[in-house]
Amino acid sequence: MAKTSETRLGVVKTFLSISQNSKISLKAVSIDNAVFKLHYLLSHKLLLICTAFVCGHQYLGGHIDCIADKGISSNVINTFCFSTSTFTVVNNVNRTRLGAMIHPGVGPVDLDSEEVIHHAYYQWVPFVLFAQAMLFYIPRLVWGHLEGRRVEYFVKGFEFAPLELIDKEVKINRDLRIPAASDRCVRIAALRRAFVERLGYNEYWAASLVFCELLNAANVIFQSYAMQKFLGGSFLNLGLEVMYPDGDVDRLDVVFPKMTKCTFHKFGATGSIMNHDALCVMPLNAVNEKIYVFLWFWMIFVGVMTMGGLLWRVLTLCLHSRWEGFTVALLKMSNSGALDHRSLQKVVMVMKFSDWMLLRYIAKNIHGIAFKEMFDGFCEELGFEEPDESAFTTLGEETLPLDSEEIIS
Repeated sequence: MAKTSETRLGVVKTFLSISQNSKISLKAVSIDNAVFKLHYLLSHKLLLICTAFVCGHQYLGGHIDCIADKGISSNVINTFCFSTSTFTVVNNVNRTRLGAMIHPGVGPVDLDSEEVIHHAYYQWVPFVLFAQAMLFYIPRLVWGHLEGRRVEYFVKGFEFAPLELIDKEVKINRDLRIPAASDRCVRIAALRRAFVERLGYNEYWAASLVFCELLNAANVIFQSYAMQKFLGGSFLNLGLEVMYPDGDVDRLDVVFPKMTKCTFHKFGATGSIMNHDALCVMPLNAVNEKIYVFLWFWMIFVGVMTMGGLLWRVLTLCLHSRWEGFTVALLKMSNSGALDHRSLQKVVMVMKFSDWMLLRYIAKNIHGIAFKEMFDGFCEELGFEEPDESAFTTLGEETLPLDSEEIIS
């Protein structure tokens, strides 16, 4: 016994020696799943990165650079064409001159009779990308508020459960301490009792989670159609048109033209209106086109994963109390602790879907040792008899009586 205590104390001392030369960081409490993180972590950050690329135009080239008559300052025509809009001519998209392809949409135009496409979205691209990033994060803010730190309430204090090896509190640094092993039993009993007392009162918590998952799906659909409107009806088919072009003109040169036209009106010396035709280079559209092609594929990926997450939620709702093996598999995915079949069966019988979901998140956030100790006492807390551990094996093994003669007698 003394040798065992010395071994455990040595493990703790080894951990302390490592902690003195490294910063200890506790794992944050997980209150969502991988699909949810795909929205507020990956999508949110990717859109912020895209915003930074567009805003960094001083490194990538100016927004617009126009060529006009000598009588007009380049700063004036650049500011005017950027703040109003530029346009391309529909009939000149696929027109050739002298055997060579001119810039798509650029050429002689009669504004009174020919159809033109005005381009003004480039003014708003950084603002729209930033707004999209915020929209991906809003469901997480809503869920964090509705969740009310309930999971944290249950799992707080179990961060160092695997390291509670000796019956003595160990100080790691000024803020962190490893509790004594004897304290863990008290905390596990309190956790088990608190969970049992709240059985049947977790519907609001579970409904809030499902609502925020639906909010994620609605956000993807809304943003896809918002970008369709923003790009003049060209977003929903953008990826397909890039992969399978139709005709000799690149679709990206039509949606994100690098060369456009702009008309500047100026009063002459006698008061007559003089029209100045300007040719504008749009260097930042080379970045915009790549961003929106990437977003097209990313929205497809996020949308498919989100729909899969909702189907998974429906599947868990239907099978959590009807198929014991389903619950066994999910709890083993969430936590490596071995659970008794009889205890599991009896506990699942009295739990609603909301209680079952909360149990899964508790399993995700505490170590297998602590979760097994908590789960083993559920039957007693619920008023059931304790299972006979000598007659049945644990989760992952075949559940058979050890002595068939005793069963026959």
